Amino acid sequence: MSLQCLVFDCDGVILDSVPVKTRAFGRLMEPFGPEARDRFLMYHKVHGGVSRYKKFEWFYEDVLGKTITPDESEGLGNRFAEYVLDELRRCELIPGIQETLDSWRGKLPMFVCSGAPH
Repeated sequence: MSLQCLVFDCDGVILDSVPVKTRAFGRLMEPFGPEARDRFLMYHKVHGGVSRYKKFEWFYEDVLGKTITPDESEGLGNRFAEYVLDELRRCELIPGIQETLDSWRGKLPMFVCSGAPH
């Protein structure tokens, strides 16, 4: 079977954006205090590929001891996206990705599949 297209993740594959998201999560959780923030960041680092909304749910249940409402989850998600968006625009490319993209340009359709908001 031959290749028909190439699909790339964005975070850590095209853009060096993993540290950006970690900083954004830290900023987002700051109002809950340093211990709660640090627990969230540890969870985030161990569960890197998990949806931010699942991370928020874990945080509310395991750290705060309550159930997150849909409005709270949406609010956290929106603020997280705001914190990340500006920095994402200025992220460095992962070393070697530009050469990879250039070598496949025009040969196969290429797509980015990402959970990033934009």
